[in-house]
Amino acid sequence: STQRAIVAMLSQKKCIPTKYGMKLPNESYFKSVTLFPDLPVMVFTKQPLEKLLLSMGARKSVELQLVFDRLVNAGSWDHMQLVKYLTSVRDTLSSGEIKRLKATSIFPREDLSKPPTPPPKDSESPTSSTPPPPVPVRRYAANTLYVPSEVLADLGLPVIEWKGRWRATSDEAKLLLELGLLTHPSLDVILGLASLPTERDIRAKALTYLLENFKTLYTLQYTPSKINVAFLPTTKPDVLETPDGSYYNPACSVMDFPVLREDLRQYAVMLGIRESPLPARLLERLSKNRPETKAKAQQMFEFLGRFQGDFQHHHWTALRSLAFIPLDDSGQKFVEPQNCYFDRKDSAFHPDLLTTVDFGKTANLFLKSCGVKEEPSPVELTQLVIRSPHDFLNRNGGVENYKSILRQIASHMHVIRTQKALVSEMIKSPFLLGEKRITEDPEGNESEDSSNVGQVVVHYKLARASEIYLIDDTVLQQIFTPLSAPIESHLEALYESLGSTWISKQVKENNRPQGALAVTRRSENLQELIVERAPLLLSDHPANRLNFSLDWLTNKLKVRQVPEIQLRREFIPTGVTHTESTTACVVQDQSRAYYLLVTPKGDMDYFDIADALAKLLLKKKKLNDSIWWSSLLSSSLISLKRKVKISLSLLQEVHVKGYFLCHGY
Repeated sequence: STQRAIVAMLSQKKCIPTKYGMKLPNESYFKSVTLFPDLPVMVFTKQPLEKLLLSMGARKSVELQLVFDRLVNAGSWDHMQLVKYLTSVRDTLSSGEIKRLKATSIFPREDLSKPPTPPPKDSESPTSSTPPPPVPVRRYAANTLYVPSEVLADLGLPVIEWKGRWRATSDEAKLLLELGLLTHPSLDVILGLASLPTERDIRAKALTYLLENFKTLYTLQYTPSKINVAFLPTTKPDVLETPDGSYYNPACSVMDFPVLREDLRQYAVMLGIRESPLPARLLERLSKNRPETKAKAQQMFEFLGRFQGDFQHHHWTALRSLAFIPLDDSGQKFVEPQNCYFDRKDSAFHPDLLTTVDFGKTANLFLKSCGVKEEPSPVELTQLVIRSPHDFLNRNGGVENYKSILRQIASHMHVIRTQKALVSEMIKSPFLLGEKRITEDPEGNESEDSSNVGQVVVHYKLARASEIYLIDDTVLQQIFTPLSAPIESHLEALYESLGSTWISKQVKENNRPQGALAVTRRSENLQELIVERAPLLLSDHPANRLNFSLDWLTNKLKVRQVPEIQLRREFIPTGVTHTESTTACVVQDQSRAYYLLVTPKGDMDYFDIADALAKLLLKKKKLNDSIWWSSLLSSSLISLKRKVKISLSLLQEVHVKGYFLCHGY
C-alpha cells in the first residue's frame, strides 16, 4: 500500500528527465519509441526498473489519438516507421481503431514517373543557389493501393511506396493487408485495363495478367454472359469483343461474326467463349446481314449447313419465310426459301416460269432444309398456273405440256380442295384449256356450220370453268361448237368441280313427230329386238344409275313408227337453235306412257335408237353408252357371244350367261 501511494504521488510530479526537460510520467516515452522525432523521450543515465516506470504512467508506445492527429495534420513522418509501430502494437488496437486506420490516407504511392532532368549548372544564374520548394507527399488509404509489385506497376496500378524487399509473410505485410492493401486487381479493374480506351501496351499486359492468373484469382467471379466489357482481341485490328459476342471458329468470319485472335484460341474454353454462334444468333445475323452476292451467299449457306442438327422446328419455320436468298449480285433482290426451287436441267418447267436457285451441292442441302424444293408441290403449282396461265401455256411447251400440268392438278384435287381460298381463285381464273373445233372448207375458209365437209381444226383458248362445256354428246358439240373441255375423265372431273357443265344439260331438245303413230312390221321387229337385248343393255349399269328397271323396259316401253321426226335443239347459253331430221326419239303421251318412235326411211339407224334409249334409261348418259348399245342392238347373237367372251368385264356375267342359256346358245 505504501508503494502504491509513492507511485501515485510520483505520477503527478514532473520527475522524468527527457530530451525536452522534466516531464510527467504519462508525457514521457521510452527510448524504444522512435515513431516521431519530436517526442519527449527519456534520457536516464541509468534507467530505473521498467515495471516501475510503466506503473507510474510512462509510455512505451504512442497513443493512437496522437498518431491520428499527426496524420490529419499531414506532418512530416516516415510511413515505414508508422507501419513498424502499428505492427508492434497490433494486439492493443481495437476494431474501431483498425476501422479508422483503414479509412485514413496514410501511405504514399510509388512514383513511376521519371525524375526531371536537372538544369545545367550556371554560376551566373541568380536562382542557382535557391533550392526548389519541397513537393508535398500525397497519401492514400491502404485499400486504394496495391502491394509493391513490378507486374502491377507495369499495369499502371498505384502500388504502395516501399523501402526494401517486400515479404508477403512479414508482420508488416499482414497488417497492411488487414488494412485493405490490394494484392491484385479485381476482375472489373483488370477488364477495364484490357479494354479501350486503355493504351495498347497496357491492354496487352492486362490481358496476359488475366490469362495467367485466371484459374487462381478470377474463376469464381467470371461469368461470360454477364461481362459487357469488350476486352478480347479479334482477327480484326483494334477490334475488341465480349466473351459472349466472340467465337473461336475462324469460319464464323464468313457471316462477319467476331473471331478470337488465333494466339488466344487456346484459352477460349477457359474464358467461356463459344466455338460458333447459337442458332438464334445465326438467324438474327442472317436477317440483318443478308449476303449481297451469290458467291458470298454460297459461303454463308455452306457455313450454316454445319448447324442443321442444332436448329429446332421454330428455327426452320422462321427460315422458310425469311427472304435471304439473293437472286443476283445487286444486293436488292432476295427470295424466301418457300417461294423458290432448285435449278434443274431436267425440269418440266421453263426456267422463266419459276424462281430457281443453285448454290452448289453443300449449300443446296441447307437450303433444302429451309424449304427450297426440287419442284412445286401440287398446291404451289396450282397457285403458279392460275396466276400466270398464259405464260405457262406459251412458254412451257405448248398445249400438250399444259394439259400435262392440268392432269397433275386434277390428280391432286383431293389435296388442293382443302385450300378453300385457292379453290375460289381457281373458279375465277381463266386457266383451264378449252377446245373449239372449227371446220375448214376445201378452200381453207373457217366455218362453224357442222354441215360443211372439210378438215376439222382445233383452236385452244384459256378460259374460266364456267365458260367451258363438258362433252357427253359429240353431236351437240359438232352442231354448236362451244368451247369444250378435253374428253379425258380426270380433266372432266376437274372442270366439273370448278363449274363446267355437261353440254347435254345446256341444250333443250324438242322432238316433233310428223303424222300418226302406227304399229308396223318395222316397229314390231324393233320391239322384239329391244325385249330380247334388254338384259344386255342394262347389264353393265347398277340400279342407282337407271331411271327405269329391266322389267319396265321389257313391258312398258312401246315402239311405234311415224312418217318423219323433226328434232329442234336450242343451246341455252347463246340461244342458237338447230333443226334437223332424225330417225328415232322417245316421247310421252298424255297418259304418261313412253313411246320409242322410229321412221321408215332407209335402214334402221341403231345409233339414233340407242341414243334415244340411253337418254331415257340412264341418269347420266355418255357417248360410249350410245355406241355400245348401238353395237348390242345391231350385232347378231353369235357375234355378241364372241364379244362377251372377249370382254366380260363390260357386262355382268350372270345376266349374260342366263340370257344365252334361255335362248339355247
